[in-house]
Amino acid sequence: MLKADLKDRFREGSLLLLSDDLQTRLTGIRTLEQISKESDEHYWHVMDLLTAYIRRNASYEPRYAGRGTLIGRDIETVLSVIARRSHYYGNGESAPLNLEEAILQGSSALKASHLEGSNLYRADLSGADLRGTNLRGTNL
Repeated sequence: MLKADLKDRFREGSLLLLSDDLQTRLTGIRTLEQISKESDEHYWHVMDLLTAYIRRNASYEPRYAGRGTLIGRDIETVLSVIARRSHYYGNGESAPLNLEEAILQGSSALKASHLEGSNLYRADLSGADLRGTNLRGTNL
C-alpha cells in the first residue's frame, strides 16, 4: 500500500472519530486499527490517537447505567483494539500508553491484555475485568 493511501486513510479514520453518530465513530476506530496492523510507521500514531480519544470521551453518562458498564460502545471498542494490539511497552512500543484519568469502569475489553508501563493514574477501573492483564510497572 502506498504511503499516501495510508495517510489518507489515517486522516479519514481520525475525522470519523469526530462524528456524533456512533456507527461512524466505530467505522473510524476499525479503520485506524487496520492501519495499525498494516503500518509500523503509523502504529504508534494510531495508539496515541485512540488513547487520546478515550481520555477525551470516556465520561460518566447516565444513559449507560444499568448495562453493567458506564462506558460507551465506542470506548469499549477502542479498549478492545488496545487489548488486541501486536506490540506493547518494551516490546515494540517505545512509550507507554496514556490512559490517565480515563473512566474504564466495568470494561471487559482489557482482560488478559498488555498494559505494562501504562499511565493509569487516576483512571477509574472499578468493576473492570483485568484478570490476566499485565500491569507490571503501571502508574496507578
